[in-house]
This record gives sequence, C-alpha cells and structure tokens, in this order.
Amino acid sequence: MVYQEQVMQLSRALAGFSAGDSDVLRKAIGKKKIDLMNKMETQFKEGCVEHSGMAKKDVDKLWDDIVKFAAYSFNKSHAAAYALISYRTAYLKKYYPTEFYAATISSAVRNPEKLTFYLESARQEGIKILHPDINTSGEDFSVDVVEVENEPRTNTDEHGQGIRMEESSVSDESKTKKVIRVGLSGIKNVGGEAMIKILEGRPYKSYQDFVDRVDLSKVNKRVCHSLISVGCFDDLGINRASLLSVYDRVGKVENSCEKQMTLFGGGVSGVVEYPDLKQLSLKERLDLEEELLGVCVSGHAVDAYAESRDNEFLAFDKLTDDIEADVFGLVKKFTKIMTKKGDDMAFMDLSSKDGELKVTVFPRDFDNMKEDINNIKVGDGVKIQGKFKTSEEFGDALIAKSILVCSPIKD
Repeated sequence: MVYQEQVMQLSRALAGFSAGDSDVLRKAIGKKKIDLMNKMETQFKEGCVEHSGMAKKDVDKLWDDIVKFAAYSFNKSHAAAYALISYRTAYLKKYYPTEFYAATISSAVRNPEKLTFYLESARQEGIKILHPDINTSGEDFSVDVVEVENEPRTNTDEHGQGIRMEESSVSDESKTKKVIRVGLSGIKNVGGEAMIKILEGRPYKSYQDFVDRVDLSKVNKRVCHSLISVGCFDDLGINRASLLSVYDRVGKVENSCEKQMTLFGGGVSGVVEYPDLKQLSLKERLDLEEELLGVCVSGHAVDAYAESRDNEFLAFDKLTDDIEADVFGLVKKFTKIMTKKGDDMAFMDLSSKDGELKVTVFPRDFDNMKEDINNIKVGDGVKIQGKFKTSEEFGDALIAKSILVCSPIKD
C-alpha cells in the first residue's frame, strides 16, 4: 500500500517538488481536499515529465492512483495502529465471540439501528440473547452462563422411527453455555438510583420478596411495570401477563402494622393472589421490549408473523434492478400524499432481518390497492409484490403492484 509519506517522496523524486510543496500535497491527500489536489495536478504532471522524463500516459495513471488513494488514506503510524486493532478484534470475535458481541452491543446501546444490527449478527452466530433478569443482569449487556440440559438420546426402531431410550441410559449430566444477558440500564424508566437499589438488594426469591426489600420511593410502580414488561421476573415463576395484572396491588408485608393485623387474624394487605393467565403473545412481548428497551430481545419483530418463516419471500439484500419479487417486512414509516394532479400515492419504509427497504406506490397502482393501503399502520406486517428499481437520483425502491396486511401469530 502507498502511504502519505511515500507520496511525499514520489512527488520530490519524480516531480521535483520542494519539501514544502510535497507537504502541501500530503495534507491535501490526508484531509481529502480534492480542490487543492486539482490545483496541484498540473504542477505534478508537468514536473514528472520535465524532471524525470516519464511518459504522459504513465503520469496520468500515477495521478489517478494517487486520487483514488486519497479517498481512503492515513499515515503509516495510523495504519499500524488500525492493523493491530483489526487483528485483536478478529481474534476476540473468533475465540471469545460471546464476550466480543456483549461489548460491541453495549457500545451501541444509545444507537437503536446499530444495536439491532449487532443483536441480529450475534443471533446469526448462534449466540442467544436473553431478556433482562432481576437477579443476574448487570448495568450493561453482559455474558451469563446458563445450564443446558442434555436432550434424551433416541434410537430408531425397525421402521426408522425414533424411540426414547430408557431413563437409566440417559446421562443426568448438564452442560453450560455462554449467553448474552441484557442489562438493566437500557430499560426505559429505570433510572440510576433505582438500578443501584435493585442491585444492592439481590438476590430476590420472588416478586413479593423484591417489593419487600427495595426502596419503593426509588423503585416505584412505573419502574416495576417496565421491569416486568421486559421479562425481569420471568425466571421467578410468574409470567408477564399474570404479574402485570396485579403488580400495582402488591405492597410490602414486613411493617409492624401489617404484622399486627396478621396476629389478630386480619389479612395481610400486601399479599395478593396471582391469576393464572396465558402468557403474552410473541408480538405483545416484542412490542413491549421495543418500546422499553429500544430493541426486541425475544426475537426479531418479524418473528411474530408466520410469513417471516416462508421461503417464498425474497430477502431485501437479494433485490437487484428490474427484478420482480414478493417481499415481507414490518412497516416502520408510512406516508400518503396527493400529487399536483390530485392523485394519491404512498411511500413506506419496511424493516426485516436482512435490512431496510423503501416501497413506492404510484398513482396508477394506488386505486387497485386503496382498501389495503388505507388499513396500513406503522408496525404492521405486510407482504408486497412488485418490481425493484435502482436510481441514483431518487434512491432504490420496490415499486408495489399489490399489498396485503398480515395478521400476527396468535400464541
């Protein structure tokens, strides 16, 4: 690779530049000052021909290479530092992938787009992302070790069907696996003081135990609602739907007044019965996580739709100019406008696991899809058939020919 210092040497040796002129060229390259480089082009080319006798075509090629290099250049010491960082990063990603992604994800906690990208990248590497946990989560994303029970081994019978082996022949041993645990600091409404009080009181045996031992002036009902909604208490035996229905009636049971009531046969006001409700649907869990964490932890938002598992849809990153395709994604932005002629048209931004996609509905197709388009809301899953067009002027977009709003899975 040619470095800035070598460009300085070339300009002096080939074009007869002075030390001052060569340093000006170096700065022009290093700061990407194309206007300054254009001013020095004639001086460099004429100098190469007169000073070193180079052929004009060779000088033109050399200058073109220097201009291309200027688009991404830095000095040798900078390059050496980058190389070392790249090597160490690659090493950590290869041999400590869970720790690597936990640190990378934590660095992007205030950037939802990067955060979503890093989380999906980690999942594609086979790394499991777990919801926040009231007893094990730290402040940021961290590495947690969970036990994974061995699945019972099976043999096949004479018809090739799997049969369960006797319990005595199944190993009782369990193995552990590293996962990434979401931290508490990223949960909306959980401030610094509340988080400190929560960490000080751990571990908690139940939600009642949690309420009894935290400072409710810092960990108020709004904080509790957010903690429950993102799954912080999932591992304490009560699902989110059941806990959300009664959490605001759960109070402390350890004060003297309540103890006195108990002695005289009265009920303890803080103790409530937890209803046995069906777990929230995947879409409900994902919506709450996106609202309170900024990202979906239980999966990608499209996982709430059966269409996300259908191979008939083309991935966004596989679309090429003029290709006709069926796609599926979530509506992240929806705009309907009226043209100067009074015709309706619409624009959408879709999101999926493989990226983002812009969709355009032109007036000539709008009327055919009017009923479906009028029912679209941000967050809906939609499948669209259309033709993908690339354009430097207007940007790449899928030109929609048909749109259908989909329903989430009812689980």
